[in-house]
Amino acid sequence: MHALTEMAGELVFYFVSGPAILNWVEMLAREEIEEAPCVATHLLGLILLATTISSRLSSSGTKGGG
Repeated sequence: MHALTEMAGELVFYFVSGPAILNWVEMLAREEIEEAPCVATHLLGLILLATTISSRLSSSGTKGGG
């Protein structure tokens, strides 16, 4: 069951754009962002970094480098 949940999360990151994910996270965590903006800013930055890396890795895999 854990593996299925993880696969579903990977599919979300593959098919949904980084900005869309950030908007979704911001919408869900709006209260926490208002209470602790410094922590929230760091977390959102990490999410953006993760989605950027994921997007670069998936695009480099489709170029047929090998």
